[in-house]
Amino acid sequence: MEGLTKEMLLAMYDALLKSRLVEDKLIDVYARGDIPGIVHSAVGQEAIPVGATFHLRPGDVFTTVRGHIQSNIVMGMDLKKMFAEFYGKEAGYCKGKGGEIHLCSPEYCNIGGRGLIGATIPMAAGAAMAFKMRKEPHIAMCFFGDGASNEGNFHEGLNLASVFRLPVVYVCANNQYAMTTRQVDHMNIRDIADRAASYGIPGVMVDGNDIIAVYEAVGEAVSRARRGEGPTLIEAKTMRMRGHYEGDPEPYRSKDELEEWKKKDPLDRFTKKLLEDKVLTPGDVEKKSRQFMNEINEAIQFAKEAPFPDASEVTSGVFYQG
Repeated sequence: MEGLTKEMLLAMYDALLKSRLVEDKLIDVYARGDIPGIVHSAVGQEAIPVGATFHLRPGDVFTTVRGHIQSNIVMGMDLKKMFAEFYGKEAGYCKGKGGEIHLCSPEYCNIGGRGLIGATIPMAAGAAMAFKMRKEPHIAMCFFGDGASNEGNFHEGLNLASVFRLPVVYVCANNQYAMTTRQVDHMNIRDIADRAASYGIPGVMVDGNDIIAVYEAVGEAVSRARRGEGPTLIEAKTMRMRGHYEGDPEPYRSKDELEEWKKKDPLDRFTKKLLEDKVLTPGDVEKKSRQFMNEINEAIQFAKEAPFPDASEVTSGVFYQG
């Protein structure tokens, strides 16, 4: 943790803890039937979007699918408007049309995800190309999973980014399963980071449950991108502790495997480390948990009371009207 101030460590801890509490509550209200759509949880792999997103500045952009809640929290999104989006309400950042999966806001660097797996990989390259052509000092960051690295979009996007030395950082959260398919059953390599060699760019592997390791690895890649040295592919190994979606019966993996990964829980590890280093006290943890839960409960109450969008809004913001 060399070079990280106490203030920075606490900010990262706050984002990690708040992210976990938000998702735990989201899972709960979804199970009660309070929100529409579907929930894809990132519980267990929050250290990746939290650690990485701390390197983004105003004007940068990121794209993501699983883990966007964490990045949005780091970037300072309002929980009330965030939960309003989860509830499909007009007060949400996308006026209720994004829901849990497609919540986004360019104001907070989030230019959104796409329904097609891997589609955001060339999209991030396109944003980075625009920055380079305009000579703007910004970068693009793209989060995706192990399954997306088998898509044609992955190879096209990385090749384009490599050829034009674009300021983009690719962060693959390898949570071991592409939906229900184990990594060893859908690729003949152990480390996705090895694929970077095909494009002449750095490939870095990191423990995705160690927030400091993620922060440092992504920091080097971001510095490289800002210097004009092109893209980096980072593979962060982790495990999602919930099913691919809420309600997933998970017949494809064992309870023993999950129990082993629970011992590496990123929030527990970081909490223990900060307690040992006297950055946090047990009282601090309890106080922060109460504070964040109060914020979350207020956000849920706001979302419940907020109106649904008018039926006339059904096509607004869907088609380009420039």
